[in-house]
Amino acid sequence: MEQVRETSAGNGRGDKAPAAPTRPAWRPITPLDETRWSQILRLGQRGDSPEEQRAWSDAWDYLFATFRPALENQVRRVLRRNGFPEQECEDVVQDFWAKCLEKDWLTKADRQIGKFRTFAYVCARRFTSNEVAKSRAAKRAPQDGKRLLPQEAAAGVAAPAGTFGEDWELCRLRAALDRVEQRSPANARWLRAQLAEELGEAAGDAAVDGVPAYVASRARRMLDEELGWVEGQARVGGVEQCVRRGGAIQ
Repeated sequence: MEQVRETSAGNGRGDKAPAAPTRPAWRPITPLDETRWSQILRLGQRGDSPEEQRAWSDAWDYLFATFRPALENQVRRVLRRNGFPEQECEDVVQDFWAKCLEKDWLTKADRQIGKFRTFAYVCARRFTSNEVAKSRAAKRAPQDGKRLLPQEAAAGVAAPAGTFGEDWELCRLRAALDRVEQRSPANARWLRAQLAEELGEAAGDAAVDGVPAYVASRARRMLDEELGWVEGQARVGGVEQCVRRGGAIQ
């Protein structure tokens, strides 16, 4: 009887009260760096079950899609400076990713030792240095006994500009903007328009000026949350300085 009273409180006729409309589940903010380390841990937990295989594949796809431009630019940068032609550079880039998979290099990163950015840079640098050394050895002692001339850089194809640190920060920024877009497409459009120059993209049709202060503040806060920035660090207006601050790694 007591139970009937509880369920009939909604309309007085004994019917259940209509369920309240459900709101989307609140997603706790996990900074980009934390997400990256969680994906690296998944790479080291590859199992045989379909679920484990899927989790491993998702982790690899995330890391590859997020940081591929920075790592590939670093490989190309070193090779071009050592006179490798463009096609050979592309072959070495593919070999680098094949080695990453074969040797499980990315699973060896340890956040207790240092940043993932530094670890990834060292992987790319060591691999590329070995390729340059092998190429030089082949020139000194060719298989057919003939002396090979040094390779000449292809005309009109220069090494990627900038530094590894700058490329890495741009990768982080683009990944954070993608995450903001999942939360608020309007805020992401405004941020992309404001950061068009840093991103190397067209400004689009999102108005940068004339946006209410509270809207701009909310968009900046979302980006800060995704990047894991805290009060006192460079914010949206200083993203270019943030990107350049990562330029110590060549």
